[in-house]
Amino acid sequence: MDSAPKILTNIVEEGELSRQDINVIVKLINQVYLLTEKDFWPHDGQYERTNTNEIEHFIKKKELIIATKSQEIVGAAHIYHLKENVCGFGMLVSSPKYRGIGIGSLLMKSIEDWAKTNHYNTIQLELLNTNLDGNLYFASGGRRIDRSRRSLPPG
Repeated sequence: MDSAPKILTNIVEEGELSRQDINVIVKLINQVYLLTEKDFWPHDGQYERTNTNEIEHFIKKKELIIATKSQEIVGAAHIYHLKENVCGFGMLVSSPKYRGIGIGSLLMKSIEDWAKTNHYNTIQLELLNTNLDGNLYFASGGRRIDRSRRSLPPG
């Protein structure tokens, strides 16, 4: 039997997270974007992709998914309505400390589940640059890709 702590994902409800948890999410997103976008945005070693106000806004609108491992926040993604049958997502991040254990895949599964539950048939990825590795990861799910859109499989 595998005794490794399971990674859980959920859409954050208002009041569920402490101020400290929200700060952890902001720090994680900014840390990951600083690493992955370092050649794209001018910076002096500091980079702010998001802030507490924006994350609190996502939470109020039920647009934030988090991944936790043993109650530690290890990933997050922003999900949102774009137009009829189309939702979007962005800021999908996983903790560099836990890379390679499936956090991104679990977040993508949660995004797909949320989209299906809310009757979307297309998911559009928010891209800030030409991150080839990120785009290839996104495309690796075996879905039809239309540049920035991912069609959900039937069912």
